[in-house]
Amino acid sequence: MTGPLFNRVIESMRTRAHVHRELARRARDAKRCPVIVVPPMLGIRLIDDRGHAMWGATHRLFVGPAPGELRTVRAAGILDGFTLLPGLYQRDVFGGFIRYLEAVYGARLGEDLFVLDYDWRQPHTHSARQLAELVARVRGTTDDRVDLVGVCSGGPVIRTFLAGGWRDDPNDAFADPVLGPGPASVSRVIYMGAPLRGSISSLDYLQEGVTMVWGGYRNTPQPLNRGIPAMFDMLPHDGERILVDRVGASLELDHLDPKTWRELGLVGHDRNGLADDLARARRTHQLVASAESNHPPSIVIADRHSPTTTARAVLADGRLVFPCDQRAGDLERYRFAFAPGDGTIPAATMAAAPNQGPDGPWWIETSSHRNIASDPHVHPIVVEALLSPLKRLPREKYMWPRLAKPRASLDAR
Repeated sequence: MTGPLFNRVIESMRTRAHVHRELARRARDAKRCPVIVVPPMLGIRLIDDRGHAMWGATHRLFVGPAPGELRTVRAAGILDGFTLLPGLYQRDVFGGFIRYLEAVYGARLGEDLFVLDYDWRQPHTHSARQLAELVARVRGTTDDRVDLVGVCSGGPVIRTFLAGGWRDDPNDAFADPVLGPGPASVSRVIYMGAPLRGSISSLDYLQEGVTMVWGGYRNTPQPLNRGIPAMFDMLPHDGERILVDRVGASLELDHLDPKTWRELGLVGHDRNGLADDLARARRTHQLVASAESNHPPSIVIADRHSPTTTARAVLADGRLVFPCDQRAGDLERYRFAFAPGDGTIPAATMAAAPNQGPDGPWWIETSSHRNIASDPHVHPIVVEALLSPLKRLPREKYMWPRLAKPRASLDAR
């Protein structure tokens, strides 16, 4: 995979260190499965019928329309980055990650490395079916298994796929003569910063909107409600009580019930499709929970060094408030609403993957949630996860040190 000149030069210099050369040696000697990367929301480019970038071009960070307002667009490949100097330098998103997997892990795009090219705005059941189709194509008629890497909301898409949420017909298995595209077709799953039990940030975005970069275009809540049904699948899971009063006491209000939305006057409470979106999200959550016992071996790569709004939205004076650690006074005023995480996703929901090793998640430290796939200190940890033995070993018997601050361990080598 090619990339801008400066990016490739910097990446080449980084990978000369002994740790990367040793990983490459081990990868050459390993029996590897094909790898499928499932990017998150915003991680796949969207283009219109004329091939014009509607999401993924740098100027789209500052001018509309917002992704939720787009209608006739299609997926157009992974978002490498946002170009700052054409042909020379880009603000990395996924380009460096894919190039690292090629350079060090030895995978090749289209041969044994694949990216799910999907419209991330659609419900997770829709995206999971596209993943099932890709798994079936990659495996062909063999009994080879695949490794899945889910970044952020790509993780819940994988969970929906593994639970069979993509099947309209329970007997639908794409005529795969061996295993069919399900848990038995997957060797392992690596989750990177994935909200596996949803996140309060999704409800925040549906009510407050979101800006991608400082000074950029603001995605208002109405288009998110109407045009990105996947946002509802990312809400905290069925049965959790995320609404509290001003002192942190849970309220008996179901955030997946349209009556709650009407009672609180939430944005979208009068939208015709709200009940269907909430009902679908509840069904998907319940299906995923019911399939945990069949989950393949998993590795969680996640962050817990920043105060993060956990599953709490505060009802104060009839208004829903989403505490923010960047807003003056909120950490003290709503202390009960914060827990360790990466600043966007709580650690508890990222750690909620079934069938992990005896030591649990591999905790890292990144600058922010959105940088987990572009952080060069995370890339070798992903390769280590791909090379780790399926038979679980205690950490002290395994060669790679998982430290709270992996930068220190890498820089010291």
